[in-house]
Amino acid sequence: AESEELNAKIRKLELDLGVERQARRELSEQLTLEKTQLADALAKLQGEVAKHPNVLRVRIEEGKQKLKTTYRSLNGRFEDLDALTQEMRKDVTQRGSIPSNQIMKKSAADLRSIEEETRELLAFISTTQADWKRAWEEELQNILNEQRLVKDVETGLGELLEDTKHLSGVMEKLDKVVDLKLEERARKEYSPKFIDVVSPDEAKDAKEGFLRQITCVDVDHQRRLDALEVAERLRKQELSAKVNEFDEELEEFVSQRKLRKTGGTEEVERRREEKNVEMMKEMMKSAEEAEAARRAKVAQRKAAKSKK
Repeated sequence: AESEELNAKIRKLELDLGVERQARRELSEQLTLEKTQLADALAKLQGEVAKHPNVLRVRIEEGKQKLKTTYRSLNGRFEDLDALTQEMRKDVTQRGSIPSNQIMKKSAADLRSIEEETRELLAFISTTQADWKRAWEEELQNILNEQRLVKDVETGLGELLEDTKHLSGVMEKLDKVVDLKLEERARKEYSPKFIDVVSPDEAKDAKEGFLRQITCVDVDHQRRLDALEVAERLRKQELSAKVNEFDEELEEFVSQRKLRKTGGTEEVERRREEKNVEMMKEMMKSAEEAEAARRAKVAQRKAAKSKK
């Protein structure tokens, strides 16, 4: 009894362990999937942000500030260097003095620096000009679209206002007709119209006249087709709005993970392997017992023969 109880506890612990393994594996797979999805979403967002007009506009504003600042700095430095060079020229040609070697070297270095920074600024303009041009084109297109939108909406609103005035007049007339009908009924002057019943002798002529009237009716087939199309669209919308209760309940059941945890396919495979091992052990044990019994019989036969 104690061994059976112990085995039951061991089996329960193994089941719990398998369930925990399954839960951990599912959690790891879910985390990996979410991580991949987040990485993809981040890469997509970064790509969209890089191409967004507002981002391009920010880059353009930063580039404009850089152009203004650097250009003004280069211009000021060049003017200072030009003034210094002119003074040194006057000293050499008119005053007969010679500038120091340090001033000459510094002036040459400043000139090289101005030339290098000027080339760098030109290269910056060349590399950013394509992006700036694309941003200008998009902004210009947006301006044109906005102008067109305002114009179309303004025109549509004017037409809508005229339509509302016309419909208001129709509704006023309809209200007057309804009031007149109500007054007639209140005075009991209203009498419903009934179809005259023809005699049996006139039934044949009435039927032929009725059929002639039907053949003379001008049927608007396009209007009937349009009505059928509208009815079909409404039917599809009604069908799409209907939800299968069983499918909805099943989807909720699966999404909330209400299925009983059993350890998954790995746990089933592990139990199957354990059963196979136990079965092999039993088979080996049975074979060993059979071999031992056979050897005991052989030994008994030998002993009996030796006694004889």
